[in-house]
Amino acid sequence: MNAQALATLIYNNSEHSDAIVSLIKKYRLEFLVPSALHIINKMETRERKNNFTVVESAFPLDETTQRNIVSLLERETGKSVVLDSVVVDSSLIAGFKAYTRDNIIDASLPALLAPFYKRTL
Repeated sequence: MNAQALATLIYNNSEHSDAIVSLIKKYRLEFLVPSALHIINKMETRERKNNFTVVESAFPLDETTQRNIVSLLERETGKSVVLDSVVVDSSLIAGFKAYTRDNIIDASLPALLAPFYKRTL
């Protein structure tokens, strides 16, 4: 294990900190902790500057559409957006949902039709 791997383990599993500390002690990895903490600090800084985003779409998205969605999200959030993944969810029918650290932007057909449905009730 190296400092990068340890930092990633800690960063992605912070809710299991007691178990991680036990593993560090068990495998005598204490020497990696200062470097790992430095890497974690860089990871947190990068995450604050960027909005890492998962997009759900009714169908697969080509690269041009992905870039257009990223541009839209950057305008909406005022932050740089990094598209982590695109997940196909046919229940959306059309449009997309974008999940960032701070927001959920729902531009799916069911969300757009919801106000009309509520008015007919």
